[in-house]
Amino acid sequence: MPNHLHFILTLKKNQAVSIGQMVGAYKSQCFRKWRAQQLAQDLPATPSFWQRNYYEHIIRNADELAGYRAYIRENPSRW
Repeated sequence: MPNHLHFILTLKKNQAVSIGQMVGAYKSQCFRKWRAQQLAQDLPATPSFWQRNYYEHIIRNADELAGYRAYIRENPSRW
């Protein structure tokens, strides 16, 4: 899976942070760490490496969750 990432978030009721904020924070932290490593090794570091947006889907039941888990687990073998 060289060009994308899958993950499943579990949210709590009345959570004060949005999915967009969580995804944004994750992207930001990953990029900052990667960029710092690149610059520390005198390697070029692009101003960004993430897609501008993301796809989200609400998983509504256990069968759907099992299906998504299997898809994520098996996805690397399709590359």
